[in-house]
Amino acid sequence: MTDPNKAHPFVEEFLLLTAIISSEAFDEAYTTHLKDLKNKVVHLCNKYQTGSVQYTELYNNHDALLVDDQAHKKEQDSLARKLSETTVELNTLKAQL
Repeated sequence: MTDPNKAHPFVEEFLLLTAIISSEAFDEAYTTHLKDLKNKVVHLCNKYQTGSVQYTELYNNHDALLVDDQAHKKEQDSLARKLSETTVELNTLKAQL
């Protein structure tokens, strides 16, 4: 039991708990709990940061793929134009023969 003359700052919020354990034990548990919460927050922040980096990499890769796709489309258009020009030239040569 805690000393009734020694009021704990959290006695109103945790009446039963502070009545069962000493204020020192309560402080230790409270501090440890905060450390655990802080560690969990740090862990979640690290996971978020890692996820954010991965998202950025995926986004950049997606952009690179779009650029590649546009380049391939331009190349296809260029090849189609050359094929069309070659076909016209062949038809012109056939007509001359």
